[in-house]
Amino acid sequence: MTPSAYALLGLTALVAGLVGILVFAVLRFASAARDLRRHAREGDSERVFVTAALEDALRKLHDQERALTARAESSERLNSEIVSSLTSGLVVVDLKGTIRTLNPAACRLLKVNHADAGNDFRTVLSGATPLAEVIEECLSSARPAVRRSVSLHRPDATVHLGVTVSPLLDQTRTLQGAVCLFSDLTAVIDLEEQVRIKDSLGRLGELTAGLAHEFRNGLATIHGYARLLDPAGKPDDQRTYVEAIRAETDSL
Repeated sequence: MTPSAYALLGLTALVAGLVGILVFAVLRFASAARDLRRHAREGDSERVFVTAALEDALRKLHDQERALTARAESSERLNSEIVSSLTSGLVVVDLKGTIRTLNPAACRLLKVNHADAGNDFRTVLSGATPLAEVIEECLSSARPAVRRSVSLHRPDATVHLGVTVSPLLDQTRTLQGAVCLFSDLTAVIDLEEQVRIKDSLGRLGELTAGLAHEFRNGLATIHGYARLLDPAGKPDDQRTYVEAIRAETDSL
């Protein structure tokens, strides 16, 4: 074999080695690219999973927030409806004396406006001083005033109220204000007064009947004895007395 043939064979072998190395490098690069794409897909899946979990948690939190808000609004609406529907007057004041709650029944009984809520109760209740005094007593002593009876004297009539004032306490039993609940007892007291008058008249009637009975018995005795006296057999001066006794007992 000639030297040229050996050189060509060596060059061919060198080229074949270089091609093998290149092919190996390409294969390794392709494998690395596949691994990279797989890891990328796995990373994307993990990120997608974490994102979905966070979104689900946020959605649940929003649902809970909406449910709590709806529940709070429903509870507040129910409380407002209860307060508005009370037939008894309700006044709630804080430690500063500011009116926090004033229901329609209280406005009607006290002849004040709902817009007066937020003002000092002493000013708002200037026309109902006895009621304001009971509230002031509860605020100063932190003790309830139970089943008090106060009278509001007005130019057209006198209104009688049955009042209960309770201290408003927080969870630590600290005084925060006072709750005043009152009802109109005017009709009840008027009825009691009528019953008392009727009872007094009944006793007076019994007394009068007894007195009349006693007078009648005495007059009957006098009248009977006067009939036994014969005026014709009496002197003129005594005849006049007998006739006068008979006439007066008949009249009585």
